[in-house]
Amino acid sequence: SFMRELNLIKIKKPTGNDPNRHIVWLCESLGLITKRDKERNCFKIFSEIVKANREKKYLTSEEISRILKISRSNAIHYINKLINSGLVIKIGSKYELREDNLYLLINEIEKDARLIFEDLKKVGLEVDKGLGM
Repeated sequence: SFMRELNLIKIKKPTGNDPNRHIVWLCESLGLITKRDKERNCFKIFSEIVKANREKKYLTSEEISRILKISRSNAIHYINKLINSGLVIKIGSKYELREDNLYLLINEIEKDARLIFEDLKKVGLEVDKGLGM
């Protein structure tokens, strides 16, 4: 059993079709942009991985830290957050999107959420039975 940390936040969808604004919205909706991350490194790393994926290139933590001019440990911290969210996977020493595109990726996140909710419902039922509810 793997660990998934899903944070879903309902935020008004942006208007227009600026891909960057939509990626920011996506990251905010998935709880990846937080007040603690003042430099928005998590979003920047996710964007770099998305761009690289589009060109069928995959990045190492060294490459990501060099591109964004941040420390490697900082890059790894946010990469791990992206991995725990189910957005990014590590293959060898390189990081890539879990799926080929964002639509398929969000579909997988939805499946992850469904599995979490199925477990929650089963446990809720057990607790109800145990309490005679």
